[in-house]
Parts: sequence; structure tokens; C-alpha cells
Amino acid sequence: MSELQTYIEVSTPAGVRIAQLDQYLKLAYARAVNDVGALVLELDPDSDASMFQRDARLGVWRNGALDTECVWFVRKIRRVLSNSGERRLRVTAYSATDLLRRRIVAYNAGSAYAAKSDYADDMMKAIVSENLAGGATDADRDWSDYLTIDADTSEGEEIDKAFSRRNVLTVLQEIADASAQAGTRLYFDIVTPTPGALVFT
Repeated sequence: MSELQTYIEVSTPAGVRIAQLDQYLKLAYARAVNDVGALVLELDPDSDASMFQRDARLGVWRNGALDTECVWFVRKIRRVLSNSGERRLRVTAYSATDLLRRRIVAYNAGSAYAAKSDYADDMMKAIVSENLAGGATDADRDWSDYLTIDADTSEGEEIDKAFSRRNVLTVLQEIADASAQAGTRLYFDIVTPTPGALVFT
């Protein structure tokens, strides 16, 4: 069996491909269930750092497929020394679920945007829509040009929840936990089923 062919695809924050990296010194990454995963990429210190602008997207490709169906958003670039004293350019990125961690539910208590009764999975999709996508009442918070949301499937448990001014990721985690405790385990994610796409599922 041939060795897996792995490369890193670098795209702009909007998902436009700008480079392919076939050579690197270190690559380590791990997804997290209903949470944010992390990726660390280390390159030759003379590598062009300009392609790694803040929120540039990294995709790990193995044998023609995007590994874990996920892209990673660059958040930190720095020059470091390895354990053996070698200079390296280190890029740290987080899975797309980090977008959920960056937002709060920006609505007042008691409003339909901050308190809901619904199937848990449908509730999560509504919260993401209203705080990151087309359902947002503030156009500056609408990323629907980049982020779409799967259709409702009503597979979770029916729950009631209030969550005004709370972190979006934390609220989704609590909803998933509440559904699991009631009998139905749920998983949420932001995936990239096609190049450039971001889909909350």
C-alpha cells in the first residue's frame, strides 16, 4: 500500500485557495466533539508568513480528501525554537467551531431570540442563525455569505432554555447535554463539505 499523500491547503478568510504546502516540519491536529479542536503547523523559518493572515483557512488533505471534513482558522503565528534548538515558523489554528466561541447571544432576556422551546437540534440551528448567519438582526453579525445551516430535522429532545448574553458555544454545549440527559445524544459541528463552504450541522 502506498504512503498517504498529505498536504496543507491555505485559503483566504473567505475560502479562496492561495497556496498548497507539501513540505513542513511538523503537523499535529485533533478534533473535539462539540468543542473546538486545535492544529499546530511548523515550517522552515524562512517560509512566507504573509499567507497566514488572521483567519486564513487551513485544510489538511490526504489522498484527495479533506481530512475530518474540517478547515482550521489561523489565529497565531510566531517564530520558535524546537526542542533541538532549530528555528521554526509555528502556525496555530482552531477548528471552524471556534466561530461559535467568538459570539454571544446578543439579545435581551425574554425575547424570542434569547429563550426558546423546541427540539434541541433545531434550537441550536436557530441560535447559530440568529447570531452568526441570516437570522441575525444586526447585519454586522450576519456571516451568511460564508456560513450556511443545515435544515431542521427535529431529532433531539424537546427542551426549554433561556440564554440571553451567553456565549454561543457554551449554550450549544448545554443544549446538547440536556438532550443527552433526556435520552437523545446530539453532535454539532461546522464542516466543509465542498471547497470554501462552511456548514453548521
